[in-house]
Amino acid sequence: MVNKTYIYRDMVSGCEMFNVANPHKLTAGNDAVFCVQSRMMKESGASVDVGGGDHFGGAGADEGPLDDGEVVVNNVIATAGLIEVEFKKKALVEWAKPYLASVKARLEKENPDRVQGFMQGAQAFVQKLIKEHSEYVIYVNADMNYEGALAFARFEGEATVPEFYFFRDGLGLFFPGGRENSVEDGRVPEKVALEQGCVV
Repeated sequence: MVNKTYIYRDMVSGCEMFNVANPHKLTAGNDAVFCVQSRMMKESGASVDVGGGDHFGGAGADEGPLDDGEVVVNNVIATAGLIEVEFKKKALVEWAKPYLASVKARLEKENPDRVQGFMQGAQAFVQKLIKEHSEYVIYVNADMNYEGALAFARFEGEATVPEFYFFRDGLGLFFPGGRENSVEDGRVPEKVALEQGCVV
């Protein structure tokens, strides 16, 4: 079990996408995609049980007022500063082709053993996104860098909070903190990450 606070960052923009405090795993049958469980919280950070109301617990897509005046937010969206965007199928394909190519190019240099698994899994997930497009809400990273990672949120079954999906190989695991000098600054060594039970 992970007992440190690490952050998964987009390797293009350097933006946080989620942190290890969120339960996460590789998607069943696809080791190229992370599935991350989100939860509702007050802006102050306290968890909220949203029950069976609106998906995100309020009037907006990702926030809503409480009786005491506090705002309820989704923790993945709020902590990473993700921004909801409207992506039609064509735009999704136009984003995916260069993004997957850039991740592949980095893997060929850094981790060539992952190239085949990434490309097979990523292409399969893109096809799923296109086929089930209406089931997903799409978010861009906080810098609104469309060359970088997107997040894909979906409500599974009767869930009242969404699960988020990310391309695993497009993210890196980092210690908390700034990224002043380069996207690589503060990266968690693979040995340390594996010892802590993180997926890299």
